[in-house]
Amino acid sequence: AGSLLVTLYRVHKATQFTIDPKDQLGDLPADNNVPSQESRIREKTERLRRMMEEKKEKEEQAAKEAAEETEEERRPMNILLFYADDWRHDTLGAAGNPVVKTPVLDALAKEGMMFTENCVTTSICWVSRATLYSGQYLARHHFEMLGRGRTITLPNGTEQEMEFEVPQNETIYSLLKRKAGYYVGHAGKLGLWVGLNFELNFDFMVDDDGWHWRKLGERMWHITEKNTADALRFLMTRDKKKPFFLNV
Repeated sequence: AGSLLVTLYRVHKATQFTIDPKDQLGDLPADNNVPSQESRIREKTERLRRMMEEKKEKEEQAAKEAAEETEEERRPMNILLFYADDWRHDTLGAAGNPVVKTPVLDALAKEGMMFTENCVTTSICWVSRATLYSGQYLARHHFEMLGRGRTITLPNGTEQEMEFEVPQNETIYSLLKRKAGYYVGHAGKLGLWVGLNFELNFDFMVDDDGWHWRKLGERMWHITEKNTADALRFLMTRDKKKPFFLNV
């Protein structure tokens, strides 16, 4: 019987019996390919360790992404405001004009925001600009006349030009600079013909108004070229640690 079992083992290459050095069957069956209990425990422990490490890595990555998203949400946006003069509401390709081609402004409009519902109470330039700077209607800011504001009659009969009556620490520039921590600039037409307090309102200020062509240095400049150059100068020299607001 022993010889017969040895022969069957050799034919079928079975592994359920062990063979001693004398080519005889051992007393107990065994499977040489089945891991021992100790190795199974080690494999299970290793799998568990890898699972825990992968879970930890995923949690750390999720926490990192959440922190980055939170930081991005908290970071104030930079604001570039184009406030054009004497334009119709549709004087942009992005506004649907079929003739005027403004590809650069159209790209900025696509990436930024267009205030399509922005309306004015009067089409007069300086009134609208005073409204932008103050956040108030004409009935509140009273800036009726360019360079003078409203004129009131004092009790003694003297007429007094009030100029820009809105407190200088309540303008859009001042609030962004002093309360929101922005680096604030203006390049181009301020359009009031009265002074705003530089320290309260601006970090950078160039007020160009009333001309289209002018010789500056060795060549003639168009006002739009000058505005562009001043805006680029603001962007290059600004405090990079702060968000910026630039009105052009």
